[in-house]
Amino acid sequence: MDNNSNGIDVLIDHLRKAAAKHGEVTVGVDLMGGVASLLTAMLLDAGIRLVHVPGLVVNRAHRANKGG
Repeated sequence: MDNNSNGIDVLIDHLRKAAAKHGEVTVGVDLMGGVASLLTAMLLDAGIRLVHVPGLVVNRAHRANKGG
């Protein structure tokens, strides 16, 4: 996904479709501010639940997965 409003709109559309099919969607972002500002603002404006996941947690979770 491109980090611009059009790319994020496409992501939001996919998330809404997933929510309609499977229930509430939560997005985890491992960045704060800067490059994540537009994404954060648009997700919150769309009413999508957003949580911060520290990079260390992402790194450790990646190792726990098969092939990680």
